[in-house]
Amino acid sequence: MKKPKDFNKVLISSMTVVTIFYVIVSVSGYICFGENIKGSLPLNLPRKGNSNWIYSVVKLYLIFAILTSYALQFYVPIDILERFIIGKMKNRLYNRRIITMMPYILRIFGVAGTVGLAAAIPRIDLFISLIGAASSSCLALIFPPVIYILTYHNQGAHAVRCTKVLCAIVAIIGVVGFGFGTYASLAQIVKYFSDKHQQSAA
Repeated sequence: MKKPKDFNKVLISSMTVVTIFYVIVSVSGYICFGENIKGSLPLNLPRKGNSNWIYSVVKLYLIFAILTSYALQFYVPIDILERFIIGKMKNRLYNRRIITMMPYILRIFGVAGTVGLAAAIPRIDLFISLIGAASSSCLALIFPPVIYILTYHNQGAHAVRCTKVLCAIVAIIGVVGFGFGTYASLAQIVKYFSDKHQQSAA
């Protein structure tokens, strides 16, 4: 960035715009499909006997959005893995040809793995809910205040003590949310598979 001081403004404005779009899409989907809405909006679109070309256009746009955004979203984790693995390989003096091929191998297995999971899991929305409940609460509400407390545990200033108390409260809320969210997600997964097992047995 040319002006690093303006990063907070850019972050706040961009997240505000993204949040507004998410709210518009989610509320519109709920208004359109009601309480029977499924985990992903495209699943609510009719699949057979559809004569409305708008639904086909929506599906095409979704395919285009996934194709264009997948590489951008996948760049961060693959870049971290690539630096870590290739760094270890260089330290152990692996063959240069293997080191050159490793980024392509990581990308192939990464893409194949995510596509395989999406195809193999019957109700991926339930597993996304579980991952979100477990990881989001940790990353957003538990780890940051705990790291702050551990970083400034030796400082006894009044402002720092007050901040530590607030961090402890936020961490406790995060742990409670983690527990309830994970339990609810696991309960939904167990219920889905138990109902499916009973239907197949009947």
